[in-house]
Amino acid sequence: MQDRRALQRVIRSAERTIRSELPDLHSIYSRQCWTKARKIVKDLSHPNNRLFSLL
Repeated sequence: MQDRRALQRVIRSAERTIRSELPDLHSIYSRQCWTKARKIVKDLSHPNNRLFSLL
């Protein structure tokens, strides 16, 4: 929880510095999870490939 708040403060500080809105931490995390899952599904030699099934 404390780490998440610290990271969110960094994001908000960066927004003020560049004067542009950035995605929140939850959006970044979700996008990265989806990207990693897609890569695992595409890689048949990945050890965890069998844990994923496409709907």
